[in-house]
Amino acid sequence: MPTSHAIDRWLPLGLALYFGIHLLTRVLVSPSLELDEAEQLLHLQALSLGYGFQPPLYTWLQALVFAFTGPGVFGLALLKALLLWLTWWAMYRMARLFYKAKDALAIGLSLALFPQFLWESQRDLTHTVLLVACVALAWLAILSWHAKSMRSSPKIEAKQQVSAPPWGVTALLGLLVGAAIVAKYSAGLWLVILIFSIAFTGGPLRHWLAPRPFVLIVMVALIVVLPHGLWLLNNLSEVVAPIQSKLGMEGAAAASVTSSPKFGTALISLLQALGGFTGLWVLITTLALGWHWLGRKARAGDTTEGPVSSNESATAQGLKTYREETASSAADVPSYKANPGASQTLPLFWKTYLLLFLAALLAMIVFADATEFKDRWMQPFLVILPLAFAQLAFKNELPPAVRRAWTASAITLMLLALVLMPLRTVLGTQTGELSRLAIPYEELAQALKQDHPGVQSIVAPQGLVAGNLALYSKAHNWKVSLQGKEVEAGLWVLQVTPSRGAFEPPPEGWVEQATYTFPLRYNQTVKGVSHAVWRVYGPPNAR
Repeated sequence: MPTSHAIDRWLPLGLALYFGIHLLTRVLVSPSLELDEAEQLLHLQALSLGYGFQPPLYTWLQALVFAFTGPGVFGLALLKALLLWLTWWAMYRMARLFYKAKDALAIGLSLALFPQFLWESQRDLTHTVLLVACVALAWLAILSWHAKSMRSSPKIEAKQQVSAPPWGVTALLGLLVGAAIVAKYSAGLWLVILIFSIAFTGGPLRHWLAPRPFVLIVMVALIVVLPHGLWLLNNLSEVVAPIQSKLGMEGAAAASVTSSPKFGTALISLLQALGGFTGLWVLITTLALGWHWLGRKARAGDTTEGPVSSNESATAQGLKTYREETASSAADVPSYKANPGASQTLPLFWKTYLLLFLAALLAMIVFADATEFKDRWMQPFLVILPLAFAQLAFKNELPPAVRRAWTASAITLMLLALVLMPLRTVLGTQTGELSRLAIPYEELAQALKQDHPGVQSIVAPQGLVAGNLALYSKAHNWKVSLQGKEVEAGLWVLQVTPSRGAFEPPPEGWVEQATYTFPLRYNQTVKGVSHAVWRVYGPPNAR
């Protein structure tokens, strides 16, 4: 096993190499865009203080990256890679505050045991990826100051006397809080849960809620949020309605929610989202703890206890055994004598935080009539779950079986994702799933420019088509829009196949001018579809 200093030194470089390879394969596989990528290109035709129901920070950062790279797939993939690197690095540094390097490595890499971090974030998410990075860095700021305070005064927890965070750390946290809100609106719920968790827990963490640091955090966050906040006040309906639609809210009275059949549907959706998010991690952790307990019994030669009782699973036995046998052996952990991971504040804080998170989700069902939940929505709230579980379940180090299981499983899954991510497009015929990256939008853009050289306005009712054509808007001097009915001249581009769901017809009186058909990339035929087909319409006075 590498030394702690070697892990500390090489892990950031290893993560950079990993996400760098993802970036390279994304650029090489296809010049076409995924749905969220297409949305960014559509927004970036003109910078604004708001873009519908998603905050604008990701688009602003993407514009900054494009200023250096130019618009294209490379710039899109580069920003994603940087944000993912920050998230995974922050999780390792947080774990390193309380654990030896090999344990911190297992905790940090265990993000790979959640498909939403390993796969979905890499495949086609934008705002959520930025929010998770902001949240992870905010956690790092909070926990770093907590660990530093406890190292300087090991008995300070009992005295409840610890110096307030310095101005610089407090302002940084305010900046991250503001950035989180302008990254995605669900940051507001995370902040409410965090504040109440600190207030209920007490201890040194409560110093973040003292007047001086709290006011500074709020002031810095407001400065960050203010430009978009003013836009939001004038466009509230444009934001609220789509969010309500995504959550399945229909405005039913809260008193009738629990008696409605939809309550059961909403609860099932919530459980499915939580299970889909944590299922693989829970399975691997359970098997590792069971193996740890069985291995200890075998080493001790204990054959008299008989089978595990029905009231105590092998996992529970493993946790109990580990608590009994583990002594403090974290010599290389940069912490105080009584490890803060073994203190009372953080375990109680994690219990409070997780319980309030579950309570908030249930409140959304009961009081807001939410009926739909997605597993990817759990990312900003549960990015801290591996570290929280480690501090709740163990003392100063992970059981060897858990450490090995988390590390080996994570590295295996990361390598698989590195191979399967590009192959999902290249081998779409074999997988039976048509990747959006297989659709040849570059060929469509070239054909439109060649056949309609004077056109300056293009309308596409499908966001994926509009965003992919917007990728070429500067090169071809186009203005691409989703608001087609107000356009008096230009082209209306409708993707017929491959297509999902119904599509909006062109304005009344517009005439069909051309049909373009191009084969899918890599000579694919997926579910009977081998070609992409677009119909192009012009206004009534067009040829």
